[in-house]
Order: sequence, then C-alpha cells, then structure tokens
Amino acid sequence: MKNIIPLIILMCLCTFVSAQNYHRASDDFGRIALTPVIVEESGIPANVGNMLQNKLRQMVTKSGLASSSSDPRFVITADADILYKEITATAPPMVAIQVVTTLYIGDAQTGELFGTYAFEESKGVGTNDTKAYMEAMKRINVNDPGALSFIKTSKIKIIEYYNSQIDLIIAEARSLVGSDRYDDAIALLAGVPTVCKEAHAKAMDMIAEVFQQKIDMEGAALYNEAVATWKTGKTHDNAYAVVDILSLIHPNSKSFSQSMKLVTEIEGYYSEGKM
Repeated sequence: MKNIIPLIILMCLCTFVSAQNYHRASDDFGRIALTPVIVEESGIPANVGNMLQNKLRQMVTKSGLASSSSDPRFVITADADILYKEITATAPPMVAIQVVTTLYIGDAQTGELFGTYAFEESKGVGTNDTKAYMEAMKRINVNDPGALSFIKTSKIKIIEYYNSQIDLIIAEARSLVGSDRYDDAIALLAGVPTVCKEAHAKAMDMIAEVFQQKIDMEGAALYNEAVATWKTGKTHDNAYAVVDILSLIHPNSKSFSQSMKLVTEIEGYYSEGKM
C-alpha cells in the first residue's frame, strides 16, 4: 500500500493543476521552483497540514527554490504514517503517537515523481489525535541536512529529466500541431525550463516553427473570410467588415501581403466613388 501513495498524491495534484486551468507566466518559464502542497489524500489533518506546508515552504526557501506561482508545476508534498499510537494511563488520558513523515517532489502536470525522502520518526503527545499529530509535526527540523540535500538533488533530476525527454516532448508537440492544437503545443514547449539549456534551445526552435504554422493557418482562414465577405457585395459596410477581419492577420503570416492587396483594392473602389 505504501508504494502506491506517491502515485495517488501526484494524481491528486494533477487534478488540482488541471482544475486551475494551468497557465504559467513567462517569467516562470526560466526557473525551476517548488511549490509546497498538502492534499487531502495525504491523510494529514487540515490544521496540521497547514503547519507542515509552512515547514516545506521554509525548506524550499532555504534551498533557493521557492515559488510565488499560484499554479504549481513542480511540487513538494508530504504524507505522514502513524507507526504507533496509544492512550496513556494518565489523568486525564493523553494520546501518544509516533509518526514518520515522507517528502515527495514531482511534476504535478505529468505525474512524474523525482524522488522521496523520509524524516526520522517523530513523537507527539496531546489531549486528542490532532494535537498529538501537531506535536509530532513540530519536531520536524526545517534545517534537516538530508531533506535540504534531497531538495537540491531533485532540481538536478528535473533538469536531467527534461534533457533526456526533450525529443519525446517535441514529438508530442508535433502531434498536437497535427490536431491544430497550436496553443497547446506552444504551452508544452514553453514549459521546458531555461536552466535545461540543451532541451530549452530545442524547445524554443520548435516554438518558432509552431508559431509560424499557427499564424499562417489563422491568416489564411481570415483572408478567405475577408474575400468571401467582399464578394457578397462591394459596399461601404462590407468594406469596413473586410478591413476589420484583415486587421487580425499577423504581419508575419504568409497571408499578410495578400491582405494588403485586398485593402488596396478596397481603397481603389472608395477613391473611385464606386461605394
């Protein structure tokens, strides 16, 4: 059961990212940052999870990988297993637990798990389960050398992952282009971090290619629409409608020069008083 927990957590995070209509700002593309996230499926009580999330935030900040993004891509998350629990024979009775907390770093968009790290067991005592849990979590050391090393090592693994997977990413982008999903292809390629220099360079070359195909396709469609509108009648209203349509064509589109010729034709009709 323990072996499938990382998969369950990352699946939940994939759903979380999709639900937020994942889009990153351009200034996030150039860096690898970790966003601390605790999901319900971790089994950690909500208030305890908030404290643990704050600890994770402190750790990634210490490692120089803090994220300000509200739409996480690379995440650090955790779950906690209760190894031992007893009710003490005291007055009043107390709950004593022993917990092992495990960190996971992964890609919340793809579900790729880059590594795990387990803290040493921590103990907590409280008047109820939640308070005992809270005390156990308080003992997690945000300066734990093993945890900080794990976070930094995971960054290297993310870079290695992109450099080794770039050909597959480009193939997926081409497949998206084949379905006329140009924006999705560009978003996929733009997600390759700049620190992955080789992979990023290949992705940027592909983005330029995809963008040109996108504006050529859109430009051709707009030009054909404008021509069809003009053919329905060379009237004043149609002239304005055609110009509005043509104004949407990107200047670098192959259809741009044709659109300018059509504008010239319309101007000729206007100057000759034919409208």
